Amino acid sequence: MPNSIKGRVFLVTGCAGFIGSFVTEELLKRGAIVFGIDNLDTGKIENINHLLKNPHLKFKKTSILTRNVMEKLINEVDYIYHAAVRSIGGSTDNPMLDLDVNIKGTLLILDLMKKSKVKRLVFASSASVYGNATIFPEKETHITYPLSPYGVSKLAAEHYAITYYHLYDLPVVALRYFNVYGPRQRWDSYYGGVVSIFLYNTLQGKPLTIYGTGNQTRDFTYIEDAVEATINSFFAKGVVGKVINISGGREYSIKHLAKVVKNISGNKLPIKYIKKRLIDNVNRRFGDIALAKKLLNYHPSCTLEEGLKKTYQWWKQHQ
Repeated sequence: MPNSIKGRVFLVTGCAGFIGSFVTEELLKRGAIVFGIDNLDTGKIENINHLLKNPHLKFKKTSILTRNVMEKLINEVDYIYHAAVRSIGGSTDNPMLDLDVNIKGTLLILDLMKKSKVKRLVFASSASVYGNATIFPEKETHITYPLSPYGVSKLAAEHYAITYYHLYDLPVVALRYFNVYGPRQRWDSYYGGVVSIFLYNTLQGKPLTIYGTGNQTRDFTYIEDAVEATINSFFAKGVVGKVINISGGREYSIKHLAKVVKNISGNKLPIKYIKKRLIDNVNRRFGDIALAKKLLNYHPSCTLEEGLKKTYQWWKQHQ
């Protein structure tokens, strides 16, 4: 795999975001040349500060909606990883901007790809497209019923990508990430990732707050596993035109997550239960990863406890 990537030219949109920064870092480690763009709305320059001196990274602060910039970049690269997105909180607070960035931005990239020589686009989608599923584990062929503007926009972008594959033979693949967590994930948002918020709060000596009963489940995916699947998707055979789940392959209750975090951190404060929020409308999340195993040789290796320990140690060094 490293020989396949060395010297290849990639465009990473959202390169200063949580997942985007790790994908950028891994591509550079494997010898790729990376054009990274981010408007730093939800991404943080701190996520890529350690990469900016790498001569193989060409970073530009810009929006994916800037057509002339995107057209120039797309004509210069071999592969695209498209992760620029409004967050779930941002999309809930401002669905109109969500429409522009998550849907129109993706459509612009697809349209510009028609006149390019891009070999493959990997689109960062989300398990939020499933909404409140009734059949588990959730398979890519199951009915989608998103319950947030974010989920709607991700599903619409997926549909545009797959439609362009069928209409114009564009080489696209969509990865539905399930609750990816790890170092660099933002905690400073009301709608932030539950793992990063729990770990940050425990380091601040605060109780862990659970919205609702805590019986709701999630399928947590450690960042290193998600990145490995992402890198493999650029070159794997039989994935073009497909939508593929990327998850840890197990479901855990939020109540269980809180207990593990408390054990790792030594937090003695009680768990605090409060009324659920507007976005807390998904009861279960558990992804079927049979397709990822078959097509991407994906076998998540990091257990929840191991991933939480790694993330906790990172937070201790960066708080």
